Amino acid sequence: MHALSDIIKKLLNGRPELAKSTADDGYTPLACAVSNNNLEIVKILLKHDPGLAYVKNRTGETPFHVAALNGFVPIAEEIISTCPDSAYITHEKYSTNALHIAINNEQPKFVDFILKTPQLHRLINRDDKDGDLPLHYAARKCNSEILRSLLSYKGQDYTANNANNNNAVDEVMAMKKLLKTLKWNESFTLVSSVIPSAWRNAAGDKAKKEIKKQAIQKVASLTARYTSNTSLVAALIATITFAAAFTLPGGFSNDPSDAGLPIFARKVAFQAFLISDTIAMCSSLAVAFLCILATWEDLDYLLNYRKTTRALMWCAYSATTVAFGTGLFTVMAPERLWLAIFILVLSCILPFISKIIGDWPKIMVRLRVGRQFRSDLVPNI
Repeated sequence: MHALSDIIKKLLNGRPELAKSTADDGYTPLACAVSNNNLEIVKILLKHDPGLAYVKNRTGETPFHVAALNGFVPIAEEIISTCPDSAYITHEKYSTNALHIAINNEQPKFVDFILKTPQLHRLINRDDKDGDLPLHYAARKCNSEILRSLLSYKGQDYTANNANNNNAVDEVMAMKKLLKTLKWNESFTLVSSVIPSAWRNAAGDKAKKEIKKQAIQKVASLTARYTSNTSLVAALIATITFAAAFTLPGGFSNDPSDAGLPIFARKVAFQAFLISDTIAMCSSLAVAFLCILATWEDLDYLLNYRKTTRALMWCAYSATTVAFGTGLFTVMAPERLWLAIFILVLSCILPFISKIIGDWPKIMVRLRVGRQFRSDLVPNI
């Protein structure tokens, strides 16, 4: 690296005009150094000629814009320490500033850098040629991390409209492809939390209508796929539990007085095995039967159908794991009590662990947004 630095210094001393030359891709030497995250070369070039920080490449970007695009905070700090006002130069074509660019390329660390640097705060409420503030860009990206940072800034203009007369809430609402995702839900919750309650309620009602509209459009295909997968799993559980009922743990007694009876019939663990195995089989058979009835395309009916079958499948899954644990406990406890207890405990907690893992993304969103989480905007189909 030192050898490269020495070569660049010699070139600049011998041919200083090279500092302002451009490559075939339109990048200046400083822009190249920035894009390669080479802080040492950036320092050399800025020391040679601070005016290089103001030179745009052929695509209309300054070195500070390139740093924002790539999220290179140390290099951005070096540029503004030498040329503070270079941060306020806008893009040649789109009139976007560095904050617009950082958000458009989803660079949360660079956004935080701007928010923590008082001399750059004027970038926050500056618009581009279409009247979009950085907040509008973040809303379109549905990037909750960036939105949270922007909304935490006290001087943020929450209600500003762009050239299309859209505010940040409108921009989030326009992202219909993301409408049924937790990413969208969290973003909507964040931007709607800072607007008046009347607007918030109206936006929430509009979002629910759009979610229902999308659900109706896809209800047939989604239900067919769900029914196919669910019926397959239900049939598998029913088969397993039915077979387990006739291959009882420990087998059957050969004693003349108890001939044909299960050996462990009087054991509590065995009785728990029978109960859980029966619950699992009945629940899975009920699901398999309900899947046959899922032919209507009425949204309310199908929502209720999915809610019911999910509850029954959860019951069947939980009961199956409990049956497995109690069955092994029955035969293992007399010889290896510690192993029997371990198997039983693991089998009983497995359904709850699975539930937590499955709901983990939703749990994390709830933790981040707290009571403001809109569970009514999480689609059920």
